[in-house]
Amino acid sequence: MYPTFTPPPGLMGLYLYGHGESDCPFTQSGNPSGMTPLRSGVEVMYFNGGGLDYCAVVKQSPGTIDGFTVKWTAGFLGGHSNGITASVTNATITIGNSAMLTLRVMNQYSFDVTLQFAEGMTWLTPNYNFTFAAITFNPPTVTLKAGGSNSTTVTVTTSPRQVPGNYEIGLDANPIYGLRFYGDYGATPSYTGGGAITYLKLTS
Repeated sequence: MYPTFTPPPGLMGLYLYGHGESDCPFTQSGNPSGMTPLRSGVEVMYFNGGGLDYCAVVKQSPGTIDGFTVKWTAGFLGGHSNGITASVTNATITIGNSAMLTLRVMNQYSFDVTLQFAEGMTWLTPNYNFTFAAITFNPPTVTLKAGGSNSTTVTVTTSPRQVPGNYEIGLDANPIYGLRFYGDYGATPSYTGGGAITYLKLTS
């Protein structure tokens, strides 16, 4: 089923939870514990025979918001695209040395986002060796305007004990969340990060 509604000003999140299961969740670092806010037109699936309750998070507490109506419809609406995309250059590194790469990110949303960079999975083809000395980002966070792009310099440092071969390193760009608008939470399909894979050749 999926809901259709227009969030009034001051409503930061609307949630469903099983009747009698818990109280309305507390917010910690802008994220209600263990729940994802409902998105208008985005399907949800619940397995609960005892009924469901709504939980609303408002911008200020105590406070009031204008009334609104939630209409529920049965069915599926399809998937959602990733609004943050990322790309990265490739490099050849001599074992024991470092290489600097550029990770570029683009924001396809109509709102500004702040991203924090992180290392994803690393593996060697075909031996699946996971060892790297260090991977750092400068700067570690960037802000993207709506529809804009930005970049960070990735420094990949290899160990002298590294095995020669072709490596793949996953690099992630993760949004830093805050209660700026409705649904500004990490788990929502409309506000997710992006990732890119760089291909490294290590030579002796």
